[in-house]
Order: sequence, then structure tokens, then C-alpha cells
Amino acid sequence: MQNAVHMEWKEIQKALGKKATKHLIENVAPGEGVRFVIVGVKDQAIVAMEDRILVIKPGWRASAAFGANVTSIRYEDVTGVEVRTGPMAGAIEIATAGHQGGFSGGYSANWAVNAYQQANALRASRGLVRKQQAFIEELRRLVAEAKAKA
Repeated sequence: MQNAVHMEWKEIQKALGKKATKHLIENVAPGEGVRFVIVGVKDQAIVAMEDRILVIKPGWRASAAFGANVTSIRYEDVTGVEVRTGPMAGAIEIATAGHQGGFSGGYSANWAVNAYQQANALRASRGLVRKQQAFIEELRRLVAEAKAKA
């Protein structure tokens, strides 16, 4: 998956759904391309851009009842891409110096529920995490590449 090809807008809309696509459009600069999308549950997503990651979290589960929380994180600011899965639930966290980790300790229902609200985490089912493993690895590669340049 080296040098991931950019997604077309039709693919992005299909992957994200209407709510998340609306908030993506509001946070993308003209000419800025989307590399790929990691989809979570309840319209939440991690969007890999050219030089940054957008974590899009619409709706009341993200404490944004009539809007969305959209967090932009530059690749070079990422300290790790953490994945946690339990018996059924899963979550992906983009760790940075500015975002405290929410995955400390052993398995608990709390980390899965809290991933809905953490600005830097994506709640996903165990199956979704497995299906998107290639994108997670590509995200880690993009982080490493940005850090090597910096």
C-alpha cells in the first residue's frame, strides 16, 4: 500500500455517509486530497489527508448533538497509532503529546464507550478493526515518514 492512491469523492461519500462527509468538506482546503478513510461506528471516521489526519465525530455520542467534533492532527505530531480490541468492541487511538491516552489498563467497557467521545479516538467493532488493518498500517507508515522528514 506504499504511496496510497487518493480516493475519489464518490468513494469517500459512500464510506463516510452524509453527516461525516459534510463535516469533512467543511474542514478540507481547496485542492487538498484524501488518501483513505478508516470508518468507525456511528458515522465516526479517521481521514488520512496529505499532511494530516482528521478525526470526524458527528452526533450526540461524541458530545456534538447538532454538529460534529473534528480534530486535525499533523502526522509529525503523532506519537503512536494504538489499536485495542475486546470480545466485540474495538477502538483506534491517534496518540499525541496533546491528547492523553484513554486506553490504559486492561479490558473494560469504559475504554470502548469513551472512544466515542475522545477527540483522538475512533470507536469501531472488532470486525471493522480487522477489515481496516491495511489502512491502519498505512497510517503508521505515513507517521513514520513524516517524522523522518522532520
